[in-house]
Amino acid sequence: MAVLIENDELVIRSWQLKAREAGVNLQVFRDGKSLLQALPRLPKDAPFYFDSHLSNQEKGEELAQKIYEMGYKSICLVTGYPPDRFSHCHWIQSVLPKDPPWKTK
Repeated sequence: MAVLIENDELVIRSWQLKAREAGVNLQVFRDGKSLLQALPRLPKDAPFYFDSHLSNQEKGEELAQKIYEMGYKSICLVTGYPPDRFSHCHWIQSVLPKDPPWKTK
């Protein structure tokens, strides 16, 4: 299982397609509220991929910090920003481009 927190429909569709091709169960949340409601049902070892800019001025890195403090540790940002912009965010394991991380045939 992997978790994507993203509000851009085109990005979501791309990730869903690649996840399906790679055999990955992808859970998608479009905002922090829906993620936090579902969080108790998500495994602590699942990888979480956060967009930096979510809806309503919500920042993915701030939401990521909240779940990190709840014991979720596999946290990445998927963004067009350079990684050094988030160097102060010790709870983020890596900063990746918006492309899905799974390799497919």
